Amino acid sequence: MPLRDLPCANWYDKHLAEDFKDYKVLWLYSCGPGQFHSGGKPITRLEDLKGSKMRSPSAYMSKALQLMGANAVSMPISELTVSLQKGVIDGMLTPFSALADFKCFELVKYLAELDFYVSPMAVVMNKEKFDSLPNEAKKALDQAFEALEAFIYDHGEVGLLVMQFHRQGHKDTAPRKILRVGQITIPVVCQNLFEFVQRPLAAVQT
Repeated sequence: MPLRDLPCANWYDKHLAEDFKDYKVLWLYSCGPGQFHSGGKPITRLEDLKGSKMRSPSAYMSKALQLMGANAVSMPISELTVSLQKGVIDGMLTPFSALADFKCFELVKYLAELDFYVSPMAVVMNKEKFDSLPNEAKKALDQAFEALEAFIYDHGEVGLLVMQFHRQGHKDTAPRKILRVGQITIPVVCQNLFEFVQRPLAAVQT
């Protein structure tokens, strides 16, 4: 799907277009909001996280979990199911869709739905290099990412269904009640912003 047709197009034009002016933006994406999922005990207050082993999706989320008193465990998301089964972790900080992707339904009993984080991503290409490609190659790239966009959209729909199922079959133990997490994790947010503005846009060269 062309970038101009995406729901975020106006937001992109207003906030990101200048930063990406030297790039061909092939794809913009974000995972669903990260939620607190627990396999053993409900999370009804901030203190319930103290000492718990929670899978963290990133270094910054590890710092946030530590500030909340949890023991952050870094691991590939593909290891969620086995880690829950073996007690390596007590829970995890992940989007709803991960429950479907890694079949964690029976292992996760409690939910604290706080929309704690998202992970935005972009796939970009040097604009001059893209413009130098034959028209057939440009078309192939656009079509490939259109297909990827359609797949991700369908995956997002699955995530919504998972969310609805999870709300019905599992008790949401903290519907917006643990508001202190925002105050406690402010240092992580500030550090993240400071480090971001201090470094240039990073990319993976292939």
